[in-house]
Amino acid sequence: MSIEKEQVRKIANLAKLSLTEEELDEQSGNLSRILDYVATLSEMNTKNIQPLTGPLDLANVVREDEPLASSKELLESMIANLPDKEEIQEGVGIKVPKMVSSN
Repeated sequence: MSIEKEQVRKIANLAKLSLTEEELDEQSGNLSRILDYVATLSEMNTKNIQPLTGPLDLANVVREDEPLASSKELLESMIANLPDKEEIQEGVGIKVPKMVSSN
C-alpha cells in the first residue's frame, strides 16, 4: 500500500511536526512499508492462536500482607507525638485538622 506525500503532510500537521520535503519522501516510504507489513500480518491464519496479554508467560507473584511486629510500638510513638492526646480513643482513630473546604 502506498502512502502519498500529501497524506504524510496531513499526518505530520496533525502531529504538530514540521517536515522538510526530503523527510516527507522518507516518511512516505516508511509508512508504506509499515502498512505493507501490517497487510502481510492480516493475511496470516491466527484461528487456533491464543491471544497474549504480554510477551512473557509470567504471573504476578504477591505476598500476603502481614502486620509489622513493631506496629504497636509505632502507633504508641505516633500517639506520644500528638498535641491532643486526650481526644484519642482506643481503636477509633486520631483527630487531624480539616484538609478540605466545604464550598
